[in-house]
Amino acid sequence: MLKFILRRVLIMIPQLFILSILIFALAKAMPGDALTGQLASNP
Repeated sequence: MLKFILRRVLIMIPQLFILSILIFALAKAMPGDALTGQLASNP
């Protein structure tokens, strides 16, 4: 059981790293910034 948990944790580390880079890149690629997004969504 310890081997299974260790394997899952070791697989999770690169997945979280790749996911965080992907989310950061998508957030940087979006036009505008957070303030203009807030102003546009509130009527």
